[in-house]
Amino acid sequence: MVCTYFFSVIPKILYSGSLANWGNSAILTWASIRRGSPLAHLLVEHTPWVFVPAQWAGLALEALSPVVLFLRGKALHVVVVLYLGFHLSTLVLLGIHFLPTVICWAAFLPLERLRAPRWVAGFRSRQARA
Repeated sequence: MVCTYFFSVIPKILYSGSLANWGNSAILTWASIRRGSPLAHLLVEHTPWVFVPAQWAGLALEALSPVVLFLRGKALHVVVVLYLGFHLSTLVLLGIHFLPTVICWAAFLPLERLRAPRWVAGFRSRQARA
């Protein structure tokens, strides 16, 4: 999963000539106009300046994705939330979902530490007695 982010930078370089060309382009503005939600259209109309910093933020998340493999604890949780926010904004603004990728982020979370709700524990004990 991390490789999909990291290697997505390569086509951006190949098609635009450099990361700077892609980061400073109007590709996100164009995508928002072409297939964006009403919120994306409002952003294009009233705050078009947000798109270039958003493109650079997306590039940073993609290019730095291998760092996730070395993080632990709260730093890892913060980064997972950043990537989930990236995907949430893509869904809200452009209607593009990456649900399988979002689910894969669960692999970086300590899910084994979560406690089951009481009703699950009661269900399990009834199953064990049966």
